[in-house]
Amino acid sequence: MKIILAFPSNLSDSEDKAQINPPVGILFVAAKLEQEGHEVQFYDCMLEGIKLNGFKDILIKEKPDWVGLGFVSTLRAEGFKYAKAAREALPNAKIVVGGVHSTIFPRKILEKFPFIDYVISNEAEGPFAELIEKGPEEVLGVAYRKDGKIIKNAPSIPEPNLDNLPKPSWHLCNMKLYYKKARDFGADFVKFPHFGIITSRGCPSRCTFCGSEKLSRKVRRHSPQYVYDMIKELHVKYGVNDIYFLDDTFAVKNMEWLQEFKKLLQENPLSVVYSGQIRANTPPDILKVLKEIGFYSLNIGVETGSQRILNAMRKGIVVKQIHGCIKAAKKLGLLVKVYLIFGDIHETTEDIKQTVELVVNLPIDEFVWGRMTFFPGTELCVMRGIPNEWWFNNDYMPLSENFDSKVVNHAWFLMCVNRFFQQLRYKHKLGRVHWTKGIIRQLIIVGGLGIFINKIPFKTSFKKDFLAYLFLPLGIVMTKTGLNLWIRKTYLRLRYKREDSIYFDDDKNIIQEIPTPQIS
Repeated sequence: MKIILAFPSNLSDSEDKAQINPPVGILFVAAKLEQEGHEVQFYDCMLEGIKLNGFKDILIKEKPDWVGLGFVSTLRAEGFKYAKAAREALPNAKIVVGGVHSTIFPRKILEKFPFIDYVISNEAEGPFAELIEKGPEEVLGVAYRKDGKIIKNAPSIPEPNLDNLPKPSWHLCNMKLYYKKARDFGADFVKFPHFGIITSRGCPSRCTFCGSEKLSRKVRRHSPQYVYDMIKELHVKYGVNDIYFLDDTFAVKNMEWLQEFKKLLQENPLSVVYSGQIRANTPPDILKVLKEIGFYSLNIGVETGSQRILNAMRKGIVVKQIHGCIKAAKKLGLLVKVYLIFGDIHETTEDIKQTVELVVNLPIDEFVWGRMTFFPGTELCVMRGIPNEWWFNNDYMPLSENFDSKVVNHAWFLMCVNRFFQQLRYKHKLGRVHWTKGIIRQLIIVGGLGIFINKIPFKTSFKKDFLAYLFLPLGIVMTKTGLNLWIRKTYLRLRYKREDSIYFDDDKNIIQEIPTPQIS
């Protein structure tokens, strides 16, 4: 059979918003289908800028027997539009959808969208191959129509030994485009080309905002040898020099695996560096092994500095562990990037203050924050009372209403300012380019110039960085003379035309209150 697998575009500014890593799950499915003897093509429509008409043109030209679309909740509307386009282009082809969103709503999708033939829930490698061979009646994890009725088969059984799966079909990707996207993204990586991989599945955590437990809470891992071989293939065949581990649980209770992986790298070295995401309670002994493996950077899901909100999120972490993890990582010479969430439905002004205090008092190299977003199937979504029908009547993501943008912007500004001074102390030898770009951006913010830079319609980060270099001398002068302190206060007053901003005195004490956001 001839099969086309695709990841949909968001239908606007697709290239700029594309991910720097391919949808690895789809590539695992492609590999399994190729192993079964099928002819497979893969299109990352977002990366390649393939809109609906372009996708239809591809399908009309290639005439596949099957079309498979994988997408997440943020791209659900686009995913269904691409499925409809596939039906218009190929009236007789079989159209299959999968992914997290499809796993949660298999029946509803078939009710709403008659142009979709099958929905595969959870992991799709085995079920997709069996569906083509046997038809839907005998395949676990598949929903389909029969005699005007929607039938949902029993859940599929996840592959217990992930090493039984063939390695992802990297050859189907436009690797050079991913490399270019990663290079444009730029600052987080010290070597290029950069690429992301997944080495495990499942997550034992039960965070209220995450839907991972709807897929699988049992952690299964590829063996160290499988992962080593996968990295070696990417390095030798495709020239990848920087690997990012996309796993939710890469370093969770994983010492034996890590030690074996480290041994393989010592016996057969690869000129590759590593980074990845870890939990904020990862112990020092695990961090030490990661450093010995060749990690240079860690992304840590801190979310908040408030113990009350950590408990509400069911993170299973205490603030003291966050401090210990970050300090231990910095002691080992690792770059630390933390992720924060503002707008939990329980969050108050005091919780935001505690998050700011945590960030400004820890040796963090970079932080990223986002507004609490409700995803289907999560505990938080149920608590918020969002009905299932909502996801099919709207094409946007529901955001927390417990969010005062002025309060959060004040907090963000203060964290940026303090990060600038931290970076003067915590310069990382591997990440000089990363550090230089970051410090220049902070100089601009400290100098009050960031608001103007962001309004300049440059399309590439390079041009923004180049412009930032022009302001470097000015930033240094402002820092030396103390003008930065006056500018940051003036910036807040002028921007918000109010005095209820938060400022820190020399001892990092909050000396001005911020308004309390309304909780809905």
